[in-house]
Amino acid sequence: MTTISPDKVTFEDKSLMEQVLLIAELEPEDKNMVLKMIDTFLTKKKTRISFNRTWTLYCAKPEKLPEKVRTEGIGG
Repeated sequence: MTTISPDKVTFEDKSLMEQVLLIAELEPEDKNMVLKMIDTFLTKKKTRISFNRTWTLYCAKPEKLPEKVRTEGIGG
């Protein structure tokens, strides 16, 4: 486990660390639910970032888009 020196911790980090410590004290079922929710949010964020990067690539090179998307648009 990584330890963080107290002099390098910002106010926001202390708040987050307090929340993590409180989560660790939850009943296993509740703790697992919280961790699954956090994982879901992080996965959604990563997916959104990946999609945006891919979409930017395709927009920079529209010839790589499928013909139907080029002619009809995304919802077409």
